[in-house]
Amino acid sequence: TFARLKQSKTPLFKLNNKKIIFKMKKIILALTSVAVLAISCDNKSKELDEKFTKLMSQTDSLQTVSSEFQTTHDKIVTMHNSMKEKMNTMNPIDSTLMATMAEHEVVFASQTAVLEGQKKMIAGYSEVASKFAALTAEEKEAQINAIIENNAKMIQENENLKSGYEKMMMMHQELMAKLNDTTVVNTNEKK
Repeated sequence: TFARLKQSKTPLFKLNNKKIIFKMKKIILALTSVAVLAISCDNKSKELDEKFTKLMSQTDSLQTVSSEFQTTHDKIVTMHNSMKEKMNTMNPIDSTLMATMAEHEVVFASQTAVLEGQKKMIAGYSEVASKFAALTAEEKEAQINAIIENNAKMIQENENLKSGYEKMMMMHQELMAKLNDTTVVNTNEKK
């Protein structure tokens, strides 16, 4: 039998060679697809990492602005409390000034809540940043989208805070001038 196979002109594994070559082509194609997919995922991951880094830079700027607003807020509240003490020493106490001061306290409470919310949000970003590298591309994208949305909200809040503080500062200066006039009048009347 071996002699017959040797005499035959058709190779023994000819059909099998075609099947093997076809299977090898399929395997190479599959491996190439996996490699392309891995590279594209890696590129997407790199793009997401770069986007996240830019967002963290924006967040750092927002944190700086938020800290400045906290300082401004504290100054205005201190000024407010000083005016309130001065008003309490007046005889008689001006009820319209007291009502205005009460309105300001409501605004201060709202501004304090916004600033505290921003602090918590920024602290949350630090937690996300520490775990960001371990996230999947989909999770990274979801986190980035949430940060973009939150940063847009913080920007709007900061614009509102800025205009509120400017308005409040002008009102306090006017009230302080009124109080000083009233104090001068009251002091002159007592003499």
